[in-house]
Amino acid sequence: MADKKNKSYYDELRNKAYLEIALRMNNQSSESQNPMTSEETHKIIHELQVHKIELEMQNDELLRIQNQLEESRLRYVDLYDFAPVGYLTITKNGLITEANYTAAKLLGVSKSELINKPFSRFIHNKYQDDYYFHGKQLLETNKQQAYEVMILPKNASPFWVHIETSAVKTSDGTIFFRTIISNIEEMKVSQRKIGESEERFRTLSETSLIGVSVSSAEGILLYCNRSFYQLLGYDQAELLGKRITDIYWDPKDRAVWMSKFFKDGFIQDTELRLKKKDGHLIWVDISASPISFDGAKAVMGTIMDISARKKSDDDLKRYAADLKASNKELEAFAYSLSHDLRAPLRTLDGFSQAVLEDYGGLLDAVGKDYLQRIRGGVQIMAQITEGMLNLSEVIRYRLCWETVSLSDIVVSIVKDLRENDPKRNVEFVISPGVFASGDPFLLRIALYNLIENAWKFTAKSPQPKIEFTSTEGEGTTVYLVRDNGIGIDMQYADNLFLPFQRLHASDYAGHGIGLATVQRVIMRHSGRIWTEAELGKGTTIYFTLSELISSQE
Repeated sequence: MADKKNKSYYDELRNKAYLEIALRMNNQSSESQNPMTSEETHKIIHELQVHKIELEMQNDELLRIQNQLEESRLRYVDLYDFAPVGYLTITKNGLITEANYTAAKLLGVSKSELINKPFSRFIHNKYQDDYYFHGKQLLETNKQQAYEVMILPKNASPFWVHIETSAVKTSDGTIFFRTIISNIEEMKVSQRKIGESEERFRTLSETSLIGVSVSSAEGILLYCNRSFYQLLGYDQAELLGKRITDIYWDPKDRAVWMSKFFKDGFIQDTELRLKKKDGHLIWVDISASPISFDGAKAVMGTIMDISARKKSDDDLKRYAADLKASNKELEAFAYSLSHDLRAPLRTLDGFSQAVLEDYGGLLDAVGKDYLQRIRGGVQIMAQITEGMLNLSEVIRYRLCWETVSLSDIVVSIVKDLRENDPKRNVEFVISPGVFASGDPFLLRIALYNLIENAWKFTAKSPQPKIEFTSTEGEGTTVYLVRDNGIGIDMQYADNLFLPFQRLHASDYAGHGIGLATVQRVIMRHSGRIWTEAELGKGTTIYFTLSELISSQE
């Protein structure tokens, strides 16, 4: 539209020029004694036509340049108006004379509302002094001012901005300020959160009993908490700025630590020795990982003194080794004692029987009773010896884990008991399909002792009954052997599984090692055993076994 208007205007000027030339030519021909010839007239017209074409070409070029300038102006307006920062032109007296769209949006008003308004009205009251101070500095020094203040936009909450202001002087000596405004509220919030996080870290660090340190990638100590430097016997000032590996690493461990860190990028729960200021070495548990500290790569480490624990571990290992050696000696002693007692016991029993058979007619009733008592004591001693050998074998025996049918084992034991004492009439209730993970040899020993005990202590029951079954309790299988025999007083239940402890009268045969052997078998299977009983109403023995099958112990 503008191009057509300009072309029409120039065409009108040309027409007026042609008319003026024609009039002059006519006037000149009427007044002159030598009027222009036709050839001269045509020549002038030709030159005018050439000149017209030149003017048209120049006009086209001017239009092209004008269009480019207009496009450039529009681009500038767009860039200026919609820039990511606000632009303001402010007079020396603080009035806004020009503003872009971004500045108006930041301040919460339209562009027209800003013109001839003081910029100070948008500055938060707390920062008015800062604003005027930097304005004064700008006038006095003519140096660009950069500062941060909070502004109060219209109908919105205050927020932080970064302001950069430069002074510009026009040709007529007028001074005005070019001002750039950037919204930095998100940055301020992030800085505040980082500051709060660092404050929490420092608070936790300073109150922590674990030593915390931060060192540069080159190993220079940048920060350490109280627990850290007190653990090593230093003051904080003696450590900061020093290379940590030169101060307190034991040379034997330094290479190991450094190689692990540079290989994996972090260290977790590694036990090393550190050297205190007084030269003593202490054991610590150390962890380290890469972090960013003040914008640079760093390493954060934690250390905890485990010297006491290491000493306890060493003491415990020595104690365990001594206990193992002592147990082996006791086992060897028990085995040797039991084995060496067998021969003299057999001799005592054999010769006592020979005296009764060969010389019984020479002895009175008292003498015969004495010999019978000797034989009875010898047989009891032989049973105790046999029980000690069995117990020793249970303790030393290497377990072979497999799935075992406890029901089948109990059926086999009951068959043996009935064959040995066919006159007994005992009711057995054996649950089928009861399985367990364990060693079949040791489990048979345990079940034999339990069933034999129930068999023995139901001898005086009018209708003896023994039951074997299993149930579920607290997430594991519980096995039980129940009888309706003479029972026990529960106040003595803690002694039931101790060796040589007999809770009943001597008219029940036994040597007090059977239940102790059962307990050892259950313990070796990582289980537990307990009892419930009532005097005169029977006893129930409960036990559990580990449900994990292990190939070796």
